[in-house]
Amino acid sequence: MLVGRVMGAVASSTKKTELTGMKLLMVKEIDVATLKDKSDLWIGIDTVGAGEGDIVMLVRGSSSRCLPGYKDTPADCTVVAIFDTIDIHGERIYEKFVKEIDRKEQ
Repeated sequence: MLVGRVMGAVASSTKKTELTGMKLLMVKEIDVATLKDKSDLWIGIDTVGAGEGDIVMLVRGSSSRCLPGYKDTPADCTVVAIFDTIDIHGERIYEKFVKEIDRKEQ
C-alpha cells in the first residue's frame, strides 16, 4: 500500500471497455511522515470518490484487481481509501477538515 495526494483527474475518450465509466485520478506518492511529495506519479482508478487535494491510500499490482467488480479491470493502481487523519507516535500530522490556514499556524 502507498499513500498519495490526488493531483487531479484524467479523462480518456478511447480506452478498454472495462474502464468505461470509471473515474481515473492522477496521484502523487507522498512520504506519510512528512506529507512531502515523492517522485512517483500514478494514474489510479477511483473507488471511493476522492478529489483533488485528498490524501489517499493506493494499492498496486494484483491487489488493484482484488476488489469486487474489478477482477477483469486492466489496472495497476487503485485508490481504496481517503484519509481523514494521520497520527504518528501519538501526534496528529494531518487532519482533512482543518483549514489550510490553520494547518500553517501549527
